[in-house]
Amino acid sequence: MSMINNPFRRICLIIVISFFIAMTGCERTETGEKVNDTVETFAGKKSVDQMKKMKKDIEDIQDRQDDRLKQLGE
Repeated sequence: MSMINNPFRRICLIIVISFFIAMTGCERTETGEKVNDTVETFAGKKSVDQMKKMKKDIEDIQDRQDDRLKQLGE
């Protein structure tokens, strides 16, 4: 008896293929982006990214202040 002729295996095969099609189709959609955004939020990645951006902004501000002080000293 062939694997495809077995009704249980046929249903399992259809479910597996449908799952993979659904997952690949959701990757570039708005729903997929929302899921990725939610996962990143729960994983703390967004907080870390925000802190890194704030640190870089502070460093840029300090660099500009140093440049202004050098210009005033000249």
